[in-house]
Amino acid sequence: MSNYLNLSSCRVFERKHLHTNLHGGESPYSFLRAFFSISVFLTILIVFICAPASAALVTDVQGNALSETLHEGSEISYSIVITGIPSQTTTLELSTDLIPVSSSSLWTIDTNGVKTADSLNERIIHLMAVNGFPVSVLINVSGRVPQITTTTSVEGIVITKIQAQRSGYLYYNVKALDSQGKSLSAATTGTLTISVADEKNFLERTNDIDDPTFRTLITGMYSKGLTNDAWDVLEWYETKPISMPVFVPVIVGIIALILGILAGYLIGRPRKEDPWE
Repeated sequence: MSNYLNLSSCRVFERKHLHTNLHGGESPYSFLRAFFSISVFLTILIVFICAPASAALVTDVQGNALSETLHEGSEISYSIVITGIPSQTTTLELSTDLIPVSSSSLWTIDTNGVKTADSLNERIIHLMAVNGFPVSVLINVSGRVPQITTTTSVEGIVITKIQAQRSGYLYYNVKALDSQGKSLSAATTGTLTISVADEKNFLERTNDIDDPTFRTLITGMYSKGLTNDAWDVLEWYETKPISMPVFVPVIVGIIALILGILAGYLIGRPRKEDPWE
């Protein structure tokens, strides 16, 4: 009888011991869960420490907002304030499509401790700060809008070429670079569209022409580079007598067609080399 009781007691002890291993604090699964949690925490901590600063670079224009459209050749001055400079920045790269003017430098750095080794009349300059960049950097910009038209006289005919690109010219483009020249943040950009003087007025007056043949004739001359002739014909049409003979526009159309063909030939003809050059 005593042997039976001892055997029963041993079985009860084994069951209790097994239950303790499965549900108590000594379970191997608890150790695995703790190890996994610590590993995740350390991984997040390392990523956070090693990740580069990703501050958002900001460029604000002081005073009035910049115009979206400017006439070619017009002069403009404005100031920009650069903030949100990432802490790892070693260089600020500034660029513009404006052209320097004789009265002032294209760039003027108005922040102590910030300097550049580049000419202040270069369209791209690189700013450096010996003790790190301050919270904000003030830059003054003064320049002229590029010309998008070129005028040449070939065999007595004045031909004006207008570049196809009108928009996307840079007021400014600012990049924050690290010691290896890699961008630390998205660049900030201000752009403008360049317009041709009197072109809007010309197109508005052309659209007022009732005669579609004349309207097509004048706009065709303008697009082929015969802008002076197109203006002459437009002004003549606007002041023509009401009882204009039918043959007059025909003669004008023939003359314009000949001028257009001649202009296209002269533009496409290779220039003769000067033996003395």
